Amino acid sequence: MDSPRQNSCRPIYALLAIALLWIFWPVLTPAMLGLNYVAFLPFYLLGLFCRTIGETVLFVVSLGCFGFLITDVYFKYGNNSSVPKTSVGVISTPAVKIPQTEENRSEEVTRPVEGTDDQEEMAAEVQNVTEKYFKVLEDDVEEVQNVT
Repeated sequence: MDSPRQNSCRPIYALLAIALLWIFWPVLTPAMLGLNYVAFLPFYLLGLFCRTIGETVLFVVSLGCFGFLITDVYFKYGNNSSVPKTSVGVISTPAVKIPQTEENRSEEVTRPVEGTDDQEEMAAEVQNVTEKYFKVLEDDVEEVQNVT
């Protein structure tokens, strides 16, 4: 059994280890750099993969999204040149200016020229909506007049 009074060799070994490190430091530094490179090589390869292949994947995905956008726009607005369209995709029809009467309540109202059935249906729907709007407006004016 070792008693506390006996001398230990541990401090001597520690000093010798420090001396050996100091002596062989020029040899150990490149070796440690090489070992460090080998140890972290998977991380370097993973970073290289993410930078090269990852950018390509992101580019292909964004190119695909742009392709979907173009196809959506193409199918939404179509390529049917027989139907004239404005910049926002609304069907434009030729119009005739009608002077103001008691019936239409504005200085000038435009009505579509006789055309296809779709245009006539659209014109009838617009006229119905306009009449409903003016009826609601008249009711609101009457309510305000009755309040005051």
